[in-house]
Amino acid sequence: MPEVIIDISGRNDHQVKIKGFRVELPEIQNCIRDFECVKEVAVRTIDDPAGGKRVVAYIVNEVEFPVKDLTGFIAERLPSYMIPSSIIFVKEILLNTNGKVDFRRLPSPDENFEVKNKEKSSSKLNLILKKK
Repeated sequence: MPEVIIDISGRNDHQVKIKGFRVELPEIQNCIRDFECVKEVAVRTIDDPAGGKRVVAYIVNEVEFPVKDLTGFIAERLPSYMIPSSIIFVKEILLNTNGKVDFRRLPSPDENFEVKNKEKSSSKLNLILKKK
């Protein structure tokens, strides 16, 4: 019998598993984009040090707005496990040469950033502004 090599390269779509649920990241992104003050948005998951994945949203906003308004807006439309645990406001969503979001050039929530929202919340949301 000839030798067969199978290359498993992961999912080719945007479906990820968060807290045991299968989630389509564009669904979260579209919900955030529907919020009136959001100009652009990109969503990704990162590994959670406690295990599993967590959702991070990168937002270019048109005007300043309270983050609780956004999380409330998302909570009315999506389940709690789909609410981003970190929201990072950036000046622009960086793209690669193929026109896709270049997440490697966007800041990580674990980098050294100023935390604007120091209030404790039940969703443990981190609101982060990029240092200048």
